[in-house]
Amino acid sequence: MTPIQDLITKFHHFGTNILGLLFMGAGVALLCLAVFNAEFLPKTVAMAILTCALCVPLSCDFLWRYYSEPRSSAQRLLLPGSGGALLFVPVWLFFLAMLMMICSIVVKAAFKLI
Repeated sequence: MTPIQDLITKFHHFGTNILGLLFMGAGVALLCLAVFNAEFLPKTVAMAILTCALCVPLSCDFLWRYYSEPRSSAQRLLLPGSGGALLFVPVWLFFLAMLMMICSIVVKAAFKLI
């Protein structure tokens, strides 16, 4: 790893690193942008921002891990120290869980189950 990768993926307090905080901060900022401007934005734009709030950090962290060294090991996709982490859990797992939860709510609403 390069010194910059070591700096941003090194664990700090509570199993969190700078990369994980950046990804979570980007997700929260996009969520706040969509929620607090929902009255002024068209519905499609607000939904697109909400979708990006989940998909952008998920894909960025996954790509960071995919292209990190060593390329021969698939464990880099799950190890906390190879990318963004929050409480020693890879950030992309948080966003994947939130995306799956929102998709299940949308499906239930589409079938009028809720």
